[in-house]
Order: sequence, then structure tokens, then C-alpha cells
Amino acid sequence: MAGYQFIHVELYARSASKLTGKARAIKGTKRQANTSDTAWTARQIVAEVRREAGQFSPHITPLRPEPLFGSVDDLAAELDELDLHPPKGQRKDTPIMMAGVVSSEWAPNDPRSLEWRMDALAYLHKTFGASLRAVVAHNDEPHDHLHFYVCQPDLKPVKGLHSGHIARQKATDAGDDAKAQTEAYTAAMKALQDDYYNQVAKKHGQARIGPRRERLGRMEWQERQAQAELISEVMRSTELKFSEAVDRVASAHKDANMLIQSARATSMVAKEEVKTELKEATKLKEDLEKLREDQLLERQAFQEEVGLFKKVLKSIYDTLPTLERLELVPFLSAFDQAKAAVLAVRDRFSRDQKGSELLP
Repeated sequence: MAGYQFIHVELYARSASKLTGKARAIKGTKRQANTSDTAWTARQIVAEVRREAGQFSPHITPLRPEPLFGSVDDLAAELDELDLHPPKGQRKDTPIMMAGVVSSEWAPNDPRSLEWRMDALAYLHKTFGASLRAVVAHNDEPHDHLHFYVCQPDLKPVKGLHSGHIARQKATDAGDDAKAQTEAYTAAMKALQDDYYNQVAKKHGQARIGPRRERLGRMEWQERQAQAELISEVMRSTELKFSEAVDRVASAHKDANMLIQSARATSMVAKEEVKTELKEATKLKEDLEKLREDQLLERQAFQEEVGLFKKVLKSIYDTLPTLERLELVPFLSAFDQAKAAVLAVRDRFSRDQKGSELLP
């Protein structure tokens, strides 16, 4: 995964300022010695990139930086000379060097790194021109990254080369308040990020902004990253422009969405059919239960009628003499058998008739 882009620039002086933030903005604030100052000087930044003794992380095995343009050794020598013979009238905390970093998510020995380095180096030349003094690559860290240094001739003040400070100065000259000056600075730095994205990052599948800045969920970030890589792959494999690659990816997404919508529509139809069948099955069950109840009521009514008829016969039977009673015994037995036969036929006939009514 290519991750998201990273480009950062910072200004450095011969000596770190003792005041930062609000304290710097208060007029008349007396400068106090600060022995715990942890800000970096221009010379320390160059020492770190050159892997000078004591100027690198103890967690890495240091390697000499790979020079891609200019010479950081010559720049270090100029900074040493400047410390020995500082220019008259220039404050030692005046920024004299702009240092920056661009990075990728690939290892330095990854084949994709070479193409990324070429594009990044071309961008730095185009952006900073003759003021670009040196560009080096570190090969002793997990992710490939380039350090670059921008300076004026003879290491003169460098704020005039920093787009954010240029925008701030223009706002100041126009009489804008502090808030407007800060907004101008921020807008200029965002423009730098956008320019790097359009010129370099998007060609290599790097997203413009990471997940934390946009507060994206992990799945949303992975989807955004996958789309950026897809666009990058289309560009590399077909040599298309970015806009054409975006159109192709958008077309592919559109086709995929149409298939998804079609599948969802089919699923909805199937669900409706299942609902209809379920309703019909429920209705059939209710009809069967009603049929059973009707048959039970009819059977009970018939038995009641037969019982009344039998009571009438019994009352007559009881009034007859004994000899006549004996003559009626076969008739009563035949009556019970006839009653059972009638009930069986009636039940079968009712069941067959109701079943045929329920059939479609």
C-alpha cells in the first residue's frame, strides 16, 4: 500500500530562537537564556543528514547519505565558515536555510522507489530552481525519503523563498490583521501540498491526506487508499493522464455499482415473492383451521340431533312390554351402525369438498 503523501519544509538559523509561540509575539519581551533549548540549528540539521557522530538516532545503523543533487558536505563547510565569520548586522536566529523532507511508504531498495525519486527530484528542481542546494536520500531507514536544502547565495536570509512566509508578508504589507496573516500562511502551505500531490504523489498512488486528518474510519481509509493505488496503476500501465485514469476508474466504479444495484433489485423481488408465498401459506393454514372448527361444530350438531332422536326412541321403547322390546333390539343395533356409517361418510365428503375449494 502506497500510503499518503508527506512533504514538509522548515526554516533554520545559525542559532535557535529562545522565544517561540506567544512569547515571540509580545513586544518588549526580554529574552531569557534557555539552557534546555531543544530546537535545531541549520548546522545540526545538516549534521544529522550526514550521519555525523552523535547526530542520529541510536536505533539505526548509520549509512552515508546517497547524494542525488548538489553536496551537503559543501553546505556544511559553508555553515561552519558562517559560524566563524558571521555577517555584520545579521541576527544569529535569522533563518538562513530551508530544509525539507519528502517520503514514500516503500523501502529504499523497492523498485518503485527509483521512479518516485526521479519524480520528486524533478519537482524540487521545478519548485525551487537555482536555490536548491542539495538533495540526498537516506538508505538506512525503513521508508524511502529525500532530504532537500534551499538557500540564498552566501547563506543570506531565506524567508523570501518560503511560500508561507511570502504570503504572510503580503498580508502584512496589505494591512491585514494577525488572523488574516495566519490564514494567508496556511493557505500557501496547503497550496504547496496540493501542488506536490498533483505533480508527484498521485502518480504513485499516495493519498492527499491521511486517515487521522480527515478522521476517517479504518475501512474508509483503506477504500480511499485502494482507489488512489488503482488510479496510479492505471496511469502506469496505460500511460494515461491523471484525469483520464480517474475517468476510467470512475467508469469501473459505476459499472460495479450498477451490478450491485441490479443484484439488490433482484433480491428485493425475491423477498417480495417470499412474502407473498408466506401470506398464501398463512391463509391456507387459517382456512384449514377454520375447516376443522366447522367440521367439529357440524359433528357436534349432528350428534346432538341423533341424541335427541335416540332419546325419543328410548322413551317409546321404555313404554313397550318386554316382548315388544326384544323385537326392537336388532333395530336399535342397526341404528347405531347406520349412525356411525353416516358420520364417516359425512366427514369424508366434507373433507373432500373443502380440500377442493382450497386448491388453486
